[in-house]
Amino acid sequence: MIERNKNIDGLKYLLILFVIIGHFIEPSRYSNDISTSLYSVIYSFHMPMFIFLSGYFYKVRCLKEEWTKCIPLLETCIICHVLFRIIFTYIYIYDDVDILHFFAFNDPSWYLLSLVCWRLSSSILLKYSVHKIFILSLTIELISFLLLPADVGNAFSIMRTLQFYPYFLLGYIFKGNLSSINKHKYVITVMGLCSLAIILFTSNRFQHLILFQRDSLYTLGQMSDMNYIETFFYRYFIIFVSLSVSAFLLLLANKINGIKLLSKYGQGTLFIYFGHTLLFPIVNYYFPNLYPSLFVSFIVLILLTYISAKPISRMIMNPISTLIQSVKKHQNTQ
Repeated sequence: MIERNKNIDGLKYLLILFVIIGHFIEPSRYSNDISTSLYSVIYSFHMPMFIFLSGYFYKVRCLKEEWTKCIPLLETCIICHVLFRIIFTYIYIYDDVDILHFFAFNDPSWYLLSLVCWRLSSSILLKYSVHKIFILSLTIELISFLLLPADVGNAFSIMRTLQFYPYFLLGYIFKGNLSSINKHKYVITVMGLCSLAIILFTSNRFQHLILFQRDSLYTLGQMSDMNYIETFFYRYFIIFVSLSVSAFLLLLANKINGIKLLSKYGQGTLFIYFGHTLLFPIVNYYFPNLYPSLFVSFIVLILLTYISAKPISRMIMNPISTLIQSVKKHQNTQ
């Protein structure tokens, strides 16, 4: 049995803070230079690392058992998606938005749906060589970026599911072996700091689109003044930079023992992610400027952290599953 790394749980909690900040400062990211740079830095690592840690904590189960585990997560995803669209439609008064439109997951609930797909796929694929599956996932990521049409790629978040899956597998590969990065700590430190400098130097609107990882080469090529070959290499260069920043932050997380103090909060990040998703459009609308949105980010984190430790958090995310479980428990006691 591998002992749970409390530093990584603490890092996970810090990452959810960056997720909240990244979403909440979106309205100011092109009108404020500080916001533009902050947004670029956050998006250079926060989702890749969050997905990496999802793979790191993943436990291989048979497909039937994994499906049972994923049902509550899928329930959370659907509730999150519907409530987000209701709130977004009401706040921005969009009369033509179909609340029950599940075809395109362009709201933050995409991560929950993709997580279900990664876990179910891994329950089948990881019976084989994880390194061969990782190479296969990289191949599929490349093919999807080159060939998958935008309308297909955006459906049910297919593009991001395929393009982020290698991060999930990479996390699983490093499971219980993160200490190995200490062997290359000087190289990782230099590359990480240089990569942060590159992110700040190249911070721009096009980079933000690339780091969302939801568009094909054809779509991105039309948004850029670069040709398709330049766009291709620029995208993968930014991904390499993103990995360097992520490795550097993992190295820091292993070195800074104080992060352990946040570990108990790191295990409640699913509810925090769920809750911030519903507040996302409200904050964007009423707090469009950088500093108010940063202040609200910390308030929201504290509030959601407090609720995440309460039984009501599960009832909010999984009302149906909780009700069914309560009925079964009641029947067993009779």
